[in-house]
Amino acid sequence: MDIIGLDIGTSLIKGVAVRKEKGTCELLNYAFSPAFKESLLSESATDADKLSESLRKFISESSFSSTNVVASFPETHVFTRVIEIPKMSRKEVEKAVFWEAEQYLPISIEDVTLNFQILPKDIEGESSDKTEVLLVAVPKGLVQRFVKILIKAGLTPVGLEPESMSIARSIYYNESSYPVTLVVNIGSEVTNLSILVDDYIRFTRSISTGGSSISRAISQELNLEAKQAQEYLKSYGLDESKMDGKIKASIEPVFNVILNEIRKSVAFYETRKNPRRVKRVVLCGGTSTVPGILVHTAQYLNLEVQKADPWKKLVVASKFNEKELDDLGPMFATGVGLVLKDI
Repeated sequence: MDIIGLDIGTSLIKGVAVRKEKGTCELLNYAFSPAFKESLLSESATDADKLSESLRKFISESSFSSTNVVASFPETHVFTRVIEIPKMSRKEVEKAVFWEAEQYLPISIEDVTLNFQILPKDIEGESSDKTEVLLVAVPKGLVQRFVKILIKAGLTPVGLEPESMSIARSIYYNESSYPVTLVVNIGSEVTNLSILVDDYIRFTRSISTGGSSISRAISQELNLEAKQAQEYLKSYGLDESKMDGKIKASIEPVFNVILNEIRKSVAFYETRKNPRRVKRVVLCGGTSTVPGILVHTAQYLNLEVQKADPWKKLVVASKFNEKELDDLGPMFATGVGLVLKDI
């Protein structure tokens, strides 16, 4: 079965096409382009029509032959939270989850599609009178609107899910020594954090600072146009040896806001789950590809830091440019995770 993983972000749209057969997943193609002018969150029928047409054009120009699509929801409009409830049977959990969710959701529970995952104990000897549950809620209006846009674009939606779950799937490896990992997805508008214990998400948080805030700092500090500031960020980033360190100096205060919030989040998690400390950080998202970001993040957090390499999960033919794959890997963590989803 050929399938496309579709990640519609606020600054870029990314697609990954694969062939799934006999337990393997072979990369057929990948592509990205600037995001559409119309927002996926717009309730305008005209915007929805324009989005469908733009999506149809993107699929065609990317030479994607399949119409089967697994797409991601914008994380900013997905409610994800790990809650703790008394230990009970699965049937009782189902009832309890809906009652608990009402306390946390910003909108009525009748207006969301709610899913949950019962998490196993992550510490040997952990108290057995409590159960952790991962809640995931998406507004029904967004689900219905998204499905209509995909269908009108000539696509067949076979799955939808939040970015965080896709990314977890694309970076996790089934190894006995797999460390507790903090995933940092630096998008254009927000930075999303999730902590993985094995292949389970145990903690989530969003930070309202992303790539746009970082490039804006360059624009203001050096009096540059927005487009040029973005190019400087992409080319020089946090590399002190470039441009006499001027770019690094202008963005460091903003980027360190993200890192400080990450440090607080790790401290909060480890206070609750002290025996399972975070050992590694994996960076993904478009802004995670800027020069010098790995070294700066590792020095600030005093942790091992890697960039996401989702391509390892796929069979990749030699025709693909290895360096380009390595450079773009963090951008495609969501897309690869989507095509790996069981459907």
